[in-house]
Amino acid sequence: MSGETAAKERDRTPILFHETVYVAQYRYPGGRRFVQEYLSGWLEGGRNGSPTPLEKNAYGLQRRFDRDERFSVERAVVIAVLL
Repeated sequence: MSGETAAKERDRTPILFHETVYVAQYRYPGGRRFVQEYLSGWLEGGRNGSPTPLEKNAYGLQRRFDRDERFSVERAVVIAVLL
């Protein structure tokens, strides 16, 4: 793999991680609640450009990931859902 190709792959890593958080959010507490939470967050402000609570959680976990912090995404999502 060339240096340029490796750099492009690294550039995609944060967004791939961010999307993986959505997968964890969908898995717990389940698809129906994920859709309800996402839509209610969007209706309460996301449609105006404000991040929804699920997006805030995903961006917060992405910042931890960007700092090379080791943590369980699933556990962090469960904790966020329970709070």
